[in-house]
Amino acid sequence: MSYTFSDFGFKRFFSVPCALVDSYLKLADGPALKVILYLLSCEGCPGDGEIMAAAGISREALEDAVMFWREVGVLTPGGAAPENTTPPAPKLPEKAEESKQIPPSPPQPQGAKVVHASYAPKDIADMLKKDGGLKELF
Repeated sequence: MSYTFSDFGFKRFFSVPCALVDSYLKLADGPALKVILYLLSCEGCPGDGEIMAAAGISREALEDAVMFWREVGVLTPGGAAPENTTPPAPKLPEKAEESKQIPPSPPQPQGAKVVHASYAPKDIADMLKKDGGLKELF
């Protein structure tokens, strides 16, 4: 099957590095992909509010996405970006500590248990950093 773009006014384009797609498409979640695509399409450094509004994500999702891209080495903190890479990561203000209450888990049904693993992008990045074999697998 092939796909073509419908003509709805493409007038502006930007490039996405193949290395980003080849290495991180399977690892990055939706918000992380939205953030990196928005940053690649911008000129300059957009603010957090602009990124969140454009990508339709929460502050927490933005922070997780930025942490993921920093952990895998695509974004660097502050303004120090390595040559020939993506724009520097947006500076995130320190957020006040919030007391989050986690509701109790519902009782588990008896019988065979099926476990589905789900990892946040920052957890995947940590695992890749710690385990060279896992990095090679990805």
